[in-house]
Amino acid sequence: MPFVQRRSRTVSRSTFTPLARLTVRFHTETKEFATFLIGNLTDAIEPENTVEFSVVEFATQAVITSGLTDDVAAKAAVSGISYTGGWTNTEQAILKCNATLNTSTADVKFIALFTDGAPTVFGFTDTGPSPGCNADGGPVGSDCRNAAVTAADAANGTTISMYLSTLPSSFHV
Repeated sequence: MPFVQRRSRTVSRSTFTPLARLTVRFHTETKEFATFLIGNLTDAIEPENTVEFSVVEFATQAVITSGLTDDVAAKAAVSGISYTGGWTNTEQAILKCNATLNTSTADVKFIALFTDGAPTVFGFTDTGPSPGCNADGGPVGSDCRNAAVTAADAANGTTISMYLSTLPSSFHV
């Protein structure tokens, strides 16, 4: 099961200070929750079944931090994720997760995606938001949102369940 954690937050100059505090809090709490979830899933599934985890972190680009491994290595990989800044490339995060699951022989496969907002970029890009997208992800039907939905649909089509966790509206600085 891949854990995907966003390691950036889109920040403008006028909102930098409150968003910087929010980003650190989101990043820390997300890492704590991901390691908690890894531990609880391991306890619930083992010893009857084998449990494998992978970790993918993403901002403007997605990176496989850890391929399929045990819970101890997965927790270490999550703990080692550092904030980098950048845009939100949800599409690439899902595609990288799907790639790690292709070699898994598990009967149950799912992706837990943790993000602080809507997709703002897609594809393999190193600069700003994708056309038609903005810091809020653009309108429903924008290219970056459609790319993320297409990637999620493709993952779901391969017997992988998707679980998405976004920053709750009650989470304020």
